[in-house]
Amino acid sequence: MKDIFDMSQDDLYECIAKKRITAHAPRASEDRSFGANAQAYKWTNEALVELKTEFGLDLAGRDMLLIACSGDPSAVFAYLNAGNQVAFDTSHKAVLWSELKMRAVEIFSWQQFCWFFGLGGQPSGTRPQYSDIRRGISEYAVAVFDELFKGAERASDLFGNGNFFRQGYSGAFPQSNIFTTSEEDYERAKQNLLRRKLLFVPGSLEDVFKFSDNKFGAFYGSNAMDHFTNMSGKLDYSVGNIKPFLETIDTRLEGNAKMVLQFEWSQELRDNAIALLKEMGYETKLAPGNATGYGRLCVASTKKHIKPKVAERAEKNAEELVCLEPQIIVPQIVAAEPKIKRITAEVRRLFGLFNKV
Repeated sequence: MKDIFDMSQDDLYECIAKKRITAHAPRASEDRSFGANAQAYKWTNEALVELKTEFGLDLAGRDMLLIACSGDPSAVFAYLNAGNQVAFDTSHKAVLWSELKMRAVEIFSWQQFCWFFGLGGQPSGTRPQYSDIRRGISEYAVAVFDELFKGAERASDLFGNGNFFRQGYSGAFPQSNIFTTSEEDYERAKQNLLRRKLLFVPGSLEDVFKFSDNKFGAFYGSNAMDHFTNMSGKLDYSVGNIKPFLETIDTRLEGNAKMVLQFEWSQELRDNAIALLKEMGYETKLAPGNATGYGRLCVASTKKHIKPKVAERAEKNAEELVCLEPQIIVPQIVAAEPKIKRITAEVRRLFGLFNKV
């Protein structure tokens, strides 16, 4: 069995990040591209605080597979008692930013963290410095942040860098992430992070699965399904387009698992995904409102017995993944009839996820 938690962070980067970004690599030409050079989100814009206030979620030591995003989800799920975590993202900037931020949580006090990341206040005693974090991050992260921090006193001094960070709404809601709201909540997240192993993967689900046979107790998918497109490049929230993804994730989850998903744009997506989850044996609960204006959270839980055909089909989905580029994954489908040509469904890789037409 391949246990990804036996690997070091530097080993993972060495195996996966064959082509590494540079500190000032230009942003992607398309605003919503999620390739290696896609900008990082400074903070989450999802109402993750609702996992505490509305759902009362307690992960009870479950290991997690999650999209790295802004790094905030890792601290949020640590606060919610997650076990070890694997955070993946095809944006290398998002992965490196998440690594830096979580290392800061492990080292800094709440006051130091808030000052260093521009949330206000003044730390007592010596001000925190990048060099305090530098000793604990990977070689890849050091190479990027040594360049970015030239002339910068703290992380918030970097936020205006449009090549590295998404601007505008992206990062407007640090108060939505639980762990920065009070010293008590911060310390709870910090102590759990220090007890667990947290790994970052600069790539897709395909890359995670290359080095892992692990079963996880929880999955966080952010709003990745909102970006699913069909062969024509148009957004497609049909059952046929989202089902392979949910089934593939399900094969890597243990019994009584949790899925945390964000539905941002489409009621069709929300309705189809919830119906599919129920068909797969999950009970779902949807957040009552849209607290930040950027969608609604859904928690799916209490995984029941899965019909063998569903599980078998999901395993096949995972086996048929072929990684063509860091941001592209293609499921190859062989027709049953000999006269029917082999077809491939071209998909746009977003956060390492895939679509099927």
